[in-house]
Amino acid sequence: DLLKKGDLSDLLSLLRSGKVRGIMLAVPCNSFSAARRAPIGSRMPRRLRDASFPFGIPGLNEKDVATAELGNAIVRACLRIIRVCNQRGIPWIVENPRSSFLWRMPGFAALHHSPCVRVFHLDQCQYRCPWRKPTTMMCGNCQDSPHLQKRCRPEKRNVCSASGRHHYVLDGPNVTKQAQTYSTSLANAIVRTFRDAWVVSHFKVVDSAFRR
Repeated sequence: DLLKKGDLSDLLSLLRSGKVRGIMLAVPCNSFSAARRAPIGSRMPRRLRDASFPFGIPGLNEKDVATAELGNAIVRACLRIIRVCNQRGIPWIVENPRSSFLWRMPGFAALHHSPCVRVFHLDQCQYRCPWRKPTTMMCGNCQDSPHLQKRCRPEKRNVCSASGRHHYVLDGPNVTKQAQTYSTSLANAIVRTFRDAWVVSHFKVVDSAFRR
């Protein structure tokens, strides 16, 4: 649990030990989802953030403030992890929906300008999923990855360019939860991205040894 001080400290120590080859952070998008569109006071999932107030919009009730603050705490923990990874040159990947307000959080917005960070956009339908689900992968200490840049180019509205079928619509909590699981094809693409980073890192170390 990254929100437990002891667990986070243990993970940071493990990263500093040199025993970690890479880390994947799939941040829960509950409070960052742009699908939360209902106005304050509605019984439907209410909007918690916007571009002007990424940490939480004014006027939220106590429950919504707690939800937003939980997301903020997770972001702070992830940024601490990323900071150590960058210090050690450890490859890392953060995943969230393309429309997520996570990417508007100042810490992640700043990472866009880091020379060791690359941002890739993909559609999960191109990885053998029935839904399109536009997704963003922010990668640190990785190479330019063709594995994480497959996009749907439909010739007809809502028809997948890979399968030729209509995209499955993610229109409910249960279905959305099902879509949180990566397909084998997408998992393999993530692994290949890490592998490419390790190969380049290995040759840098070998080259450095020869130079000595």
